Parts: sequence; structure tokens; C-alpha cells
Amino acid sequence: MTSGPSVIHLLDLAITLQSQRIRSYHHFQLNESIYQTICAQVTQDFNNISKKMNETETLLIESGREDLGRTVRSLQNFEKEKLKLTVNYQITAKKSVVAEGEEEDPVVERQKSEMMKELHHVEDEIVQLIEELKEVKFDLQE
Repeated sequence: MTSGPSVIHLLDLAITLQSQRIRSYHHFQLNESIYQTICAQVTQDFNNISKKMNETETLLIESGREDLGRTVRSLQNFEKEKLKLTVNYQITAKKSVVAEGEEEDPVVERQKSEMMKELHHVEDEIVQLIEELKEVKFDLQE
């Protein structure tokens, strides 16, 4: 064990960083019209958050909480998958824009539906991991 930041502080940091990432996703979804600018900003935000999350993971491990470090690593892996799915969905959605009154290609519609199901699954996994971190933080504060 090292005498670095407390586990509670590190858990609080991981939870706060995850909230920032969620706000970045929301920002991305709200401003689709300025796509490239937003992509650059969101990419920078995600890179900064990921770097801090990796540092948090390392500090948790160094604090003797390998279990929590693994949880943060899992969170990072699911976030990477979520970002990939989100980008793929956005690309598919942009390619499948149809004129008013026309129907979307059923194959593309199915692809988008499957991607959305996968995305919801990944988001559920992320929520579970964050809940685990919050529970441990609550237990440690008692």
C-alpha cells in the first residue's frame, strides 16, 4: 500500500470523471449539426478523461485495491466499446438518411436496431460498474 490519495477520493474521482464523460456524450448528441467541431472536442474530452481514469486505476491498485482498479479498467473497456458503437451508429444513421416520404432500407433499419440494442447493453454494464463503485465508496465512508 502507498500513502497516496485515499480510496474514497479515488472512487469519487472515477465517478466524477464518468459523469463528465456522460455530459460529453450528451453534448455530442445535441449538436449533430456541427459534427466535426464537436467530434474534435469530444475526442479531446474523452482522451483527457481516459488518461485520468487510467491514473485512477493505477492509484487504486497501488493503494491495495486491485479489485477496484479492475472495476475501473472494466469501466474503461466498456466505455471504449460504447464509443465505437456510438460512432458506428452515427455513421450508419448518416448514410441511411432518406428523403421525406421514402422508407428506410430494412437491412439498414435492422443494423441500426441491433447496434442500439448493443449500445443499451453496454450502457447497462457501465451503470452497474458505477453503482459498484458508489456502493464501495458508501461502505468505506461509514
